[in-house]
Amino acid sequence: MNNTKSNLPKQPKKRMKPRKSAPLASKAVTGLSIVGAGMFALALPNLINGDGVTAIAKGVLLGTGALLASLGVNRLAIDKGAPLTSLGMPGAGLLSVSAIALVGAGMWGATYSGMVLPDVETLRLEEHNRDYARFVDDRAQIAAEAGRLVPVMRSIQDDLIAKESCEISTSCLSLRGSGGAGRVSFAVAAERQRAGSILDQVEAGEVDRKSALRALNDLGSQYQDIVTDPDLNTTERRKLLQAIDTERGQAVSQLDAAIPTGLLEGYISELENGRVVAERPVATRTLSNLMDGYAHGLDAVLRKLETGDQTRPEFPRKTGVTDTFAYMGHFLPIALITFCVDIAFGLILWTITLMVLVWQGYRDDPDDEVIAPEGENLVGFLNQNLLDDRNPTRHVSNRSRHSHRNGGGRS
Repeated sequence: MNNTKSNLPKQPKKRMKPRKSAPLASKAVTGLSIVGAGMFALALPNLINGDGVTAIAKGVLLGTGALLASLGVNRLAIDKGAPLTSLGMPGAGLLSVSAIALVGAGMWGATYSGMVLPDVETLRLEEHNRDYARFVDDRAQIAAEAGRLVPVMRSIQDDLIAKESCEISTSCLSLRGSGGAGRVSFAVAAERQRAGSILDQVEAGEVDRKSALRALNDLGSQYQDIVTDPDLNTTERRKLLQAIDTERGQAVSQLDAAIPTGLLEGYISELENGRVVAERPVATRTLSNLMDGYAHGLDAVLRKLETGDQTRPEFPRKTGVTDTFAYMGHFLPIALITFCVDIAFGLILWTITLMVLVWQGYRDDPDDEVIAPEGENLVGFLNQNLLDDRNPTRHVSNRSRHSHRNGGGRS
């Protein structure tokens, strides 16, 4: 009995059978690569500078290269990488997934950014216009508050006119005599003229403020019209908008200059120093106290004026690829569609193909002991036709398998 068992032929280990990916997966990969390359080609004109033959040649070469890279990597991953992974080669799986993700990421980044780049450029230019409008509003508010200086200066002038008239009529400041023109009235008249001169400049600044605001509002409207003009290309549009920004800067300078802050501060110092009337100590003291009160009132209004943020918004640089990703939420549907076509679908298809191949292997030989092909390297395996039933590594003859099993049992 023992001799019989020892004479039994040794059952050979069955070699792993290479498996083929589904034809549908290969066709889907081909179609997917063509669609992805087509979207990439449509996005390229927005990424390539220049016109004419050079730009066309760039587009053709890049588009062709993208198609070949995407098709080659995805087909190789599906037709070769998935079967190799199902045979127990994790390196093939890692390489396949990495290749699909790397090529897909490049395709997706270029496709998404190229498709939305003109719209992102428009959004950034519109944001700059809104930022500038807010800046102008802040400066205009400060200038409007400065308009309160006009009634203050007018009240100073009116009071000095009244004091001059009072001094001439009743000597209310000098308290000497019963009126008439003299040193005191002349001093008050000089201060009245000085106040009138300051008032004229403050009122002129108010006129300049209104003029600058009108100009800024008109320039803002012109800016928005140019941004939304479909007949302008990117270069022409940016050139016109930069010119408008220059004009707005000049108008803002005019708006800031409408507030004669330096002039008023100097006038306040004059008022605080008082006025000396020769040989009239009482009139000097009275007039100095009066002018000091003017100084305090004017200074109180001037100090309430806020300087605000004087940093003007800079004109945005030309939109680049990285800028488009900051606006991904605005173009989320486009980002998701291109991501699915260039990256997600390829990875999902590869994963499903691998799962199907593993299941098919278990379904066909659930209990058989299998080993990987010996004496064959990866290059040799890639060179063989996995779809050819004549390939000796595809399967072991059922007759040989059954003969070993049955023969051993009968002996």
